[in-house]
Amino acid sequence: KTLPDYFAAENGCTAVWISTPTSTHESIIIEALKNGGVRFIFTEKPVGENAEKITKLFRLCKDKGVQLCCGFQRRFDKSYVDLKRAVQMGKIGDVQMVRVFFADHPVPPIEFLTAGGGDPFTDLAPHDIDFVRWVLDDEAVEVYGTGSSSLPELKDADVMDNATMLCKFSKGTVCTIMMSRSSTYGYDQRCEFFGTKGLLKVENHFDS
Repeated sequence: KTLPDYFAAENGCTAVWISTPTSTHESIIIEALKNGGVRFIFTEKPVGENAEKITKLFRLCKDKGVQLCCGFQRRFDKSYVDLKRAVQMGKIGDVQMVRVFFADHPVPPIEFLTAGGGDPFTDLAPHDIDFVRWVLDDEAVEVYGTGSSSLPELKDADVMDNATMLCKFSKGTVCTIMMSRSSTYGYDQRCEFFGTKGLLKVENHFDS
């Protein structure tokens, strides 16, 4: 069956869950909107490949009365929610710096990375950028980024698998985000908030 077949109103489709490469999100969302029965669309981040597409897709869904949700799971993770609450309560005072380390595991196949699914800035960073913005209740005003390719095949395809971002927020907080698609030892996610009164952090709890 094709996507239109699954989305057909006579099949009773009211909700769509999108878990596909970023480059396909736009076409699937637009196809789903053709079915008047769809009322909810959930998609992995990012919704689109650039700000213009994201804005357009949210507008299209709103015009159709469809709720479009982007999957930022950190906002529903108890450890991250507890950290946000502690920052809001002033436990560490004014946040001066944030440090994030994001190493993905398992390492994606080279075919996936070179087919447009590997860019750290679009496929890794959005999770933590969203979370830091959410905790600080602030927006970045300066952003710098750089990265590298660890394999010749990636370099030839102009795909980076290791990258670093530096973001400065309007209230002065500086955030560093280090990312890798090549964590052979396991999924590694660490987030630290440094404040005038102390430190808060979230990190993986590995089985002993």
